[in-house]
Amino acid sequence: MKTLEQVRKDFSFVNECIYLDSATTGLSWDGQADLAGGFYREAKRRGYAGGHSVWAAKEEKIKDRLAGLWRTKPGEIYFYSSTTEFVNLIAYSLKIEAGQTIVMACGEYPAIVKPWQFLVNGGVGLVFVDISNEEYHDEELIKAIDERTKLVVVSHVQYTTGTKADLVKLGKACHEKGTLLFVDGTQAFGATDTDLSEVDFYVASTFKWSLGAFGLGVAMIKETALDDLDPAYCGYGGARMQYGTPNYPTLWTLDGALDYFEEVGWDKVYDQVSALTDHLMDGLRKLGIDVLTPRNAKAGIISFQHEKGAEIETEMAKRKIYFAYRDGFVRIAPHFYNTIEDIDTMLGALAEMI
Repeated sequence: MKTLEQVRKDFSFVNECIYLDSATTGLSWDGQADLAGGFYREAKRRGYAGGHSVWAAKEEKIKDRLAGLWRTKPGEIYFYSSTTEFVNLIAYSLKIEAGQTIVMACGEYPAIVKPWQFLVNGGVGLVFVDISNEEYHDEELIKAIDERTKLVVVSHVQYTTGTKADLVKLGKACHEKGTLLFVDGTQAFGATDTDLSEVDFYVASTFKWSLGAFGLGVAMIKETALDDLDPAYCGYGGARMQYGTPNYPTLWTLDGALDYFEEVGWDKVYDQVSALTDHLMDGLRKLGIDVLTPRNAKAGIISFQHEKGAEIETEMAKRKIYFAYRDGFVRIAPHFYNTIEDIDTMLGALAEMI
């Protein structure tokens, strides 16, 4: 097993700065760049003469691994170019009638909001729930579900507030009312445990917490949800909703990232993220900062609002302390390659600034 001290050495950039922005883009460990080339060395150099069996085997291997992580089936795993592609695919394929509604919280990431808006022209209603208290995020969404609700759309971890949805609780509430559940897991995959046993549609881009590459979205479509889809696109593919060829070099990268996580241990990764965010929340509150992220519903993002949010981001970057200011929220996002000392250094600099 790889220790966290060894992890720290592998991610050399964290020795040049304090990087607390994995919610924007995760880091690569030294040598990860060679993984994408594995596709060309191991498969593509032989063309179809043996190479196809290699890349097809890689695809099936990753499906098996993701199914195990997510409590689902390998046959329910799909690959696309991005989260945005998958959301649009489901939006244009969903069998939904005039008078039915889609429920989501206000302030969701635009890429999972905009693809549904064309449905309004056909009489579908978009219901936006104003979450008054992040600690009751799931309950307020559930209250908005009624006999007209076809689908609930939610982020597993919200990109500004950092609130983590309880997918099992939400899914059961949806299914009791005949409603489907769509989840964007981009800010969760790699940072927190994921149980898709009660989820109908799930997607995550891999360039953030899961240490993968740009150009790959991993998705899950529950077998029981296929009857609710009329595929909007067709292509040369064996699976009903997989109309195109996966981006194979990015699959090689993801496979290597999964290897890395397993070498560290998934529980160790999740525990480190949890310990760092707990310490961060305590430190922010000692500075008198009102943290928006609920302690009992968090993953890797800790968020607060401040009148000097943009200035804080800029000034911290000058000190080589990196995190993000997004849509009015200061968003600090440590990952397992960070340390308590990173958090303390950032808190000290923040105290001077405010």
